[in-house]
Amino acid sequence: MTKHANAIEYFKKSYLHFIRSGDNISAAYELCNIGEVYYDSGDLIQALKYLQEAAEHMNNLEDKRHAAIQLQSMATFYEKINQQQLAQKCCLDSIKLLEIYGDERDISNAKKKLIKYS
Repeated sequence: MTKHANAIEYFKKSYLHFIRSGDNISAAYELCNIGEVYYDSGDLIQALKYLQEAAEHMNNLEDKRHAAIQLQSMATFYEKINQQQLAQKCCLDSIKLLEIYGDERDISNAKKKLIKYS
């Protein structure tokens, strides 16, 4: 098994553990980790699949701050694949959520990212 395959297997097991234990926030972050490993391995389609699944998972949580932060991760992914408009949209959507669920530091960080993508 390659190091990427090992990491994916580990994160998938961890994801299932968190789902079974009711820790939906940690489960969603494990989906992010899987997406990052796929990105590192060059499989952009699988990377996007897992990052989007994590965003959906986080959007279903009561505290939308996690969804806002995931949108920033999505923005970074879109920037890496040269999709500036999608990156910018993710940052704008993140800022809207953070204005309700975040704090000043979160909002400031999101606005800095938005400038980068504009």
